[in-house]
Amino acid sequence: MSRTILFLFLLALLQAPSGLQAQICTPGLINLSSQAEVDAFQEVHGPCDQVSFELNVGGIDITDLQPLSPLAGVDGFFTIIGAHDLASLQCL
Repeated sequence: MSRTILFLFLLALLQAPSGLQAQICTPGLINLSSQAEVDAFQEVHGPCDQVSFELNVGGIDITDLQPLSPLAGVDGFFTIIGAHDLASLQCL
């Protein structure tokens, strides 16, 4: 009986959500066209660390991608267009 309980406990532990699992952002195409949208990314699409489709960033006022730093990956394309004042990609 105790082996059965131990087995069920270990099985439940293995199926429990782990902090290492990716937290998927809002499904589908995500377009961020201003610094305000970049800044609000986690609030609007998260909390998350994985984009499941495509992430497009583009806008003349985008200067900082630090709000995207929690992202561990993008399953599709990640494009940056027209962000001429963007100083660095180091935070990604």
